[in-house]
Amino acid sequence: ILTAALFETNHSNVFKILYSEQEPDTVRAAALLGLILNDGSEKLVAEALASGNPALQAAVIEAALQRPAPSLCDKLAAHLASLPPHLQFRTMAVLKASRNRAYAKPIEPLLKSPDAERINAAVEALAWIGTAQSVPAILDSGSDQTRRALGMLNADGVDTVLEQEAAKKGNDTRRALAIDALALRGRRDLIQTFFSYAAESADPVARAGISAIVTTGDLSNLEQLIKLMSQREASPIAHEMLKAIIEIMRNAPEQGK
Repeated sequence: ILTAALFETNHSNVFKILYSEQEPDTVRAAALLGLILNDGSEKLVAEALASGNPALQAAVIEAALQRPAPSLCDKLAAHLASLPPHLQFRTMAVLKASRNRAYAKPIEPLLKSPDAERINAAVEALAWIGTAQSVPAILDSGSDQTRRALGMLNADGVDTVLEQEAAKKGNDTRRALAIDALALRGRRDLIQTFFSYAAESADPVARAGISAIVTTGDLSNLEQLIKLMSQREASPIAHEMLKAIIEIMRNAPEQGK
């Protein structure tokens, strides 16, 4: 209650007294928040983030949530890797909200975390502030958010990188993810490329190609899909093609046709 009242009256001198090392961490954290919100206290911010004290680090993150100054976000991004996991989650939320693509670089290493929840949070943040350079790392992350993130990542060069990754031989599961992402991005101009993938022998790539045809295709592609199904009648994915044909027919505005 006292801290809230002090916030309203700009008594930074009181915050300085309460930030004394003799005070408990909870008091120091509230005082640090007051100091940051009143005058920035950039030196104190850097010291708090480097201190290894989660209470003080949390105060800096809270300040950035309340008043997301670029200097605060810069310091949080620089210390992201050294923060405890629960504070990394909160920091990624701050960086995501900043919409600053410069913060994609410090987030990308978290995609290699052993913790699936942290990987998902990093992928979600990169969906908003990632760059074309983030695409390979997102594909490698194994996150269940990968398709959605790459589908919505709105940065220059993303489509080009995804096309390259989809065509790159080697890891068929990874290629399938890139194909899915291109379809989610509405790449109707790649429909013939999707047919090429659907004709491949690699199961995940072929299935992704079929799924992409359903997502981006229409009645004008039906005959070509039926022909491909006939050619691959003995293939395990022939049934997937049949389901794709039915789905396109079901979604067609001209049911009689």
